[in-house]
Amino acid sequence: MKKWKRITALALTVALAAGLLSGCGGAASSASAPSPSSAAASTSETGAGEAADWTSPYSEPVAVTIGRGGSTINWPDGEDFENNAFTSWIEDTMNIDVESAFYLTDGNDLRQQITLSIASGELPDIMIINDRLQLQQLINADLIADLTDVYEEYASPLLRAMVDSYGGVEQAWATAYNDGRLMAAAELNPGFQYTMAWVRQDWLDALELEGPETVDDLFEIAERFVQEDMAGNGQTIGIEIDKDGGLAGTYNSVGQLDPIFNNLGAYPNLWFDDGSGNIVNGTLMPETKEVLSKLAELYQKGVIAEDFATRDYQSSIASGFSGVVFGAWWIPSWPLNQTVNNNPEAVWAPYLIRAEGDSDYHVYNQNRNTYWAVVRKDYEHPEVLIKLLNCSVEAQVSFDGKALSDEEIATMDLKVPDEVLNAYFGIGNIDWGAWPLNVTLRFEDQMLKIAEQQMKQVEDYQAGNTENMTETELANIKSIVDYMEGTDTSARAWEYYMRYTAMKLMLDENANVDIKEVYYPSTTPTMELKSSNLTDLRNEALFKIIMGNEPVDYFDTFVEQYNAQGGTEIAAEVNAQAKGE
Repeated sequence: MKKWKRITALALTVALAAGLLSGCGGAASSASAPSPSSAAASTSETGAGEAADWTSPYSEPVAVTIGRGGSTINWPDGEDFENNAFTSWIEDTMNIDVESAFYLTDGNDLRQQITLSIASGELPDIMIINDRLQLQQLINADLIADLTDVYEEYASPLLRAMVDSYGGVEQAWATAYNDGRLMAAAELNPGFQYTMAWVRQDWLDALELEGPETVDDLFEIAERFVQEDMAGNGQTIGIEIDKDGGLAGTYNSVGQLDPIFNNLGAYPNLWFDDGSGNIVNGTLMPETKEVLSKLAELYQKGVIAEDFATRDYQSSIASGFSGVVFGAWWIPSWPLNQTVNNNPEAVWAPYLIRAEGDSDYHVYNQNRNTYWAVVRKDYEHPEVLIKLLNCSVEAQVSFDGKALSDEEIATMDLKVPDEVLNAYFGIGNIDWGAWPLNVTLRFEDQMLKIAEQQMKQVEDYQAGNTENMTETELANIKSIVDYMEGTDTSARAWEYYMRYTAMKLMLDENANVDIKEVYYPSTTPTMELKSSNLTDLRNEALFKIIMGNEPVDYFDTFVEQYNAQGGTEIAAEVNAQAKGE
């Protein structure tokens, strides 16, 4: 475990770090690639290799095909992935013509497309992949370019700062290295989006109860909510559970019980070092059994919904039946806003709950790299990937708001004009889809940086100092302040105020957050064959224990069955992978 240490102002100035990453694609061939040095030399002749200005245009048009996935985009008339504000600026400025090889909205379809590309040896010029095993397959087949040198030459100050915030490129993108060479640009998911307890504050106030400080406090409050039937008509749910997440271990999610498990010493569905150098599956540990015993007690008391294993928890939240929901700082935007939309008197509030006598709030590290952008080996201009990332990280910073101070921004030598960055702001999810590469790249402490800036902006607004705020920032901060002062109680104002409240809580409690280092393995051969059956076995056993259909000691039988049906082999494969064997 490690305590989070804030980046100092000096370190931040020297090495800023938080951004966005995404992928691309193109036509393929098995021909050998030019060396990174020769590629750099060819682009330098056009002026594109000058480190001082990565936007220098090529003397002749350079085409790049990109293959990626994402959500459905509702483009304005006449626009698409190849013709939008970003691609137009990229073409006009750098003479790079962005073409779409494929864009798939289903993750499984994307994985299948990449599998076909690997099998045929035909890849887009740039491609975003969502499976680390497929990355290794691309490396083993010698299909992708070495990006080590082009990153060093073409990475912008902002991109470099983002990567450096994780301790440098080799640490930030560790999953993208092979034999000491950088083979992909990896997504960077920031920390501090951990799960917290959201409690119906209006119910607490009505019962004249203090907010929870410990796990036991939360249990007592949830039980009281049910006893008093705060939702009415006998429909009150004390604690909501998302049946589809295996109870815990899905970072930055809704309806998982991580605050309960983690703060009682359990980390189900996660892999971590047991202290002896052995990587173990947290689902099978004795601590998980102990927490299941407590959940079984709550179920018997009616705190957990009788049909939690089959029901849709979201409808209960929307209907105002739920007293406690677990989720990250952003869930006032969904699904908690549904409660308020249906009942303007409803109020949610975030809490960090600890074990009795423990001053620390226990969480686990985010899976930093879940997407990778790669370049086809024989593509003549591998540096185009880095140039597009440079553009994307500027879009990310703009999209996220004040993650950096004006002073920090001034050191980044930003190139993309505001009218391009803000071209689609507020129009559905087009912001994200239109970015040159739609993979997340953010500073490691991105959420804390945004929280700090937002706290300052609220103070500035109250003091009448708004000249440095954008129109969008001004509107958001106004909503927060107006809600605080009671002049705007709309659902929108409530949403922004509660997000602000949660971020302030994270900032205030930062020194007391204890992060457990967990290991995120790539898919192993036995996982491929048996993970589906093992997941079913896990859910059936854990749900039976909670619902009282099996005694708590049935957990030991489940562990034996799990290991016999593939768990032991998977553990061996994960350990070999973690040790580089």
